Amino acid sequence: MKKRRGSQPSPQQAEASALRVSAPVISVLFVFWLILLGVFYRKQNVGFDPEVWGSFFSILPEAFSRFGAGLFARLAWLAAFWAVAMGLGSLLLRALRLDASGWEAGALAAGLGAGALSIGLFGLGLAVFTPAVMKASFIAAAAVAALSAPWWLRGLPREKGPPAGGALGGWPLAALGLLAVAALMCLLGAMAPEVFYDSLVYHLALPKLYLLRGSIVPTPHNIYSGLPLGVQTLYGLALAISDDRLAALLHASFGLWTAVAVYLIGRRHICAEAGAFAAFAFYLCPAALYASWNCGVDLASSFLCALSLLALLRGLGAEEPGLTLRWALVAGLLAGFAAGTKYNVLPVAAILVLIHAWGSRRLGRPLKDCAAMAGAAALTFSPWLIKNLLFFGNPLYPFLTGIFGGGALIADWKGFLEASGSRNLAQTLSTWAGWKGLLLQPWITSVGDWPLGDWPGPVFILLLPVAFFLRFKSDSERAVAAAAAGGYLAWTLASHLVRYMLPSFPFLALCAALVIRQGVLPRWVRRAAWAAALFAGAFNFQAAFSQGAGIGQWLFLEGRVSKTDYLMTQRVTYGLPYYSAAEFMNRELPRDARVLVLGESRAFYIERDVIAATVFDHNPFWLAVRESKTPEELLSKVRGLGITHIFLSARQLAYREHSPGIFPRDAARNPAYQVFWGKYLRTIFEDRVDSGENARWLSVYEVLEKPNRPSEAPLNPALVVLTYLEGQKKK
Repeated sequence: MKKRRGSQPSPQQAEASALRVSAPVISVLFVFWLILLGVFYRKQNVGFDPEVWGSFFSILPEAFSRFGAGLFARLAWLAAFWAVAMGLGSLLLRALRLDASGWEAGALAAGLGAGALSIGLFGLGLAVFTPAVMKASFIAAAAVAALSAPWWLRGLPREKGPPAGGALGGWPLAALGLLAVAALMCLLGAMAPEVFYDSLVYHLALPKLYLLRGSIVPTPHNIYSGLPLGVQTLYGLALAISDDRLAALLHASFGLWTAVAVYLIGRRHICAEAGAFAAFAFYLCPAALYASWNCGVDLASSFLCALSLLALLRGLGAEEPGLTLRWALVAGLLAGFAAGTKYNVLPVAAILVLIHAWGSRRLGRPLKDCAAMAGAAALTFSPWLIKNLLFFGNPLYPFLTGIFGGGALIADWKGFLEASGSRNLAQTLSTWAGWKGLLLQPWITSVGDWPLGDWPGPVFILLLPVAFFLRFKSDSERAVAAAAAGGYLAWTLASHLVRYMLPSFPFLALCAALVIRQGVLPRWVRRAAWAAALFAGAFNFQAAFSQGAGIGQWLFLEGRVSKTDYLMTQRVTYGLPYYSAAEFMNRELPRDARVLVLGESRAFYIERDVIAATVFDHNPFWLAVRESKTPEELLSKVRGLGITHIFLSARQLAYREHSPGIFPRDAARNPAYQVFWGKYLRTIFEDRVDSGENARWLSVYEVLEKPNRPSEAPLNPALVVLTYLEGQKKK
């Protein structure tokens, strides 16, 4: 008798079981959506541009011939950094006896080690943070990591049968190939000098200042020093052993690690093809590409958030009680490390804890593992609360100043919130216009006019709407969808700047990958989706490359402009350069000089101890001016601050005329200040160009011990600007 075979669902039945609507309906809806997006993107000139690709490949030989040696030398330092991080992380994984595939164990070790290293450097930096100590300590640690690598690599816990996740076909291989080309672009882009405003004000400027002062110290005139400094301490190490280009490569490597982590999550919990798509969708996002060649923090946040989700899903999928607890601890440690990169990651970390609680309840488990996850996150985030208590008396400075204090240090709180794209949540939720903006945010962000480097690209909006029609097959898929939805809501309710959503982009990429996997869309629709996504990814590459061209970095990499010319030229994102004055100060001022910076906030390229207030802070000089009744009293206060020289960017005073901390006009009218300027300062450098694309007025002054003769009094550019602004006001 013939044995009856078990009934197997047909591909059409599998598709229907994965969707809440029929295959024909989803096909029609998707084709309509694809056409609609095509029409709108066509108006934005989205298309394939062979010239961009030709330009990219044409600069490679020249760029590698000029910067290849420097790139590979810094990559060697970068490899040493990750060896140290993985060595540290492997100790924890080994102690917890967590089974993972080889790549999963390596990624988890890298994330845990990088987080532990940042906190260790912070602790060391409170006592000593000098280049010599940092470099010597790192070389010793790298040597230990290299010599012990056979031991800790073998000691990484490994599964006996890691999930293969299926074979990769032509579509995912093409996606990974495009990802590799984009990674090459990012590595080269990271070799251009830093011009990102935030880096020059605090991501790099603060660790540079700590290195100059020899320890991590309070800087109340820089509001950003109140933020968590998990990545900045790592940048301090990079600056101690090399330069800002190593710091940029470190940030770029966080982006690549995030792509690896996203692939590993997708491979285990969906399929290998979905993992490849998610890695491609994340990495080819223009915001991620642009972030890869500057010294920000968002890619580190993305990596640690992705790893936290990886550990969370492993814990929810485990059966042994002790194992679920250990995975929860790792997920919490990583969530705390992620929050230690930036305050806006705190809600994402909280969402991950809530997802763990929700998943535990669905499985009928007690919440003790979730409590352990929350406690571990609090533990690894707590150093930054302690830092702020010590430095500002407010654990969450610059927030909650009404409760904990510190508000007197801030000159422009409203401006600080506006600069971070913050929403007025009460106004948003209480008006129709606010709700309309929230509901249309995905469309506006993805299809509307996009600012430089702050655009998610077309891939996400192409596929994520289909996720609303999915029937999730497992708790892991539900957790991924919850993380994507929670991460998006945490972002859209707080800000409209796309780069602030980067920590949640790994979740969104995985959610989009749920749509592209086999058994969801009809075969021909799925192929069309893959083709459209690859086309969109190629355009994302073009957009990022073109943005790099717009800021001139490819000209630098081709050797057509020098570093000095590059940093002295005004361009988008880099207005009113001050580099000629920085070169003079670096060359001529004594090593122990302390420079007061007026008008400018970007102090990174000044290789001397500086006092440089941000546009949101009170400059201690102007506070001293307000308190002084005589020029001698002001001179005494200036000397009390240890100031030996003053650098002034007059055009920045005019540009920042509405920033109360940069140019308080009431203080500039103080007669004691006006007399002080002519009596106790001597001009030692001036670079003044009054017209053209690179107009500037930069001056450096020496603070004198004895007063000038009246005939030697220098011109006060601030008074010239004040007279000009008041004249404009009368017109």
